[in-house]
Amino acid sequence: MKPTQQTVLQGPVLEDSSLEWDLFWERKKFLILGIIAATIVGGIAVAAWFVYTSSRNSAAQNLLATAKGLEDFRMVVEKYPKTMPAADALMRIASAERDAGSMDKSNAAFREFLERFPTHELAGGALLGIAQNQDAAGDAQSAMVTCQ
Repeated sequence: MKPTQQTVLQGPVLEDSSLEWDLFWERKKFLILGIIAATIVGGIAVAAWFVYTSSRNSAAQNLLATAKGLEDFRMVVEKYPKTMPAADALMRIASAERDAGSMDKSNAAFREFLERFPTHELAGGALLGIAQNQDAAGDAQSAMVTCQ
């Protein structure tokens, strides 16, 4: 006689959701922990970047606020080249150079402003400043071309 194979469990199989969760956790725990760690590190990096840029902008604003002459304005531009206070300093340099009668230096400052900050809200003002300098120098034709 052949021995018959009998199933040990008869009836419906009981489902245990905690066993499924344990199995899922054992298979995916390193991936889950890695994602959590990457998220935390990314959050810390973003927070550090915000603190850095905020303190840099604050320092640039303070330096601009205490600037008294051309050299001080140039220091703002050199020390904090991609900040909004640097843009303001370039516009002030251009204005001061024009007031001193140095149209070439004023135009150079306006052009530097346009190169560094082409999308700044004062970019049109820089173009207008160049046109005014050209007109003041007696070159009305160039001023008209600049305004167009």
